[in-house]
Amino acid sequence: MKDLPTVDRTALSPQRREMYEQRDARMADFAAQRNEWFERRAVESRERATKNKELAAEVRAKFLANTRH
Repeated sequence: MKDLPTVDRTALSPQRREMYEQRDARMADFAAQRNEWFERRAVESRERATKNKELAAEVRAKFLANTRH
């Protein structure tokens, strides 16, 4: 979108300026919600990774305990 020219909003009618402002507000809200979602997913992913490490350690410990007999 960088190759698109920017619109001179001062030359637009009040109705069109309002439409641009509404669009910008919706986009900002969307981006904020998306970033919150990404952060929440990242936290959940880190928690799952920690649990996976703990489970793998338990499985390995049980395996090693059973192979020593």
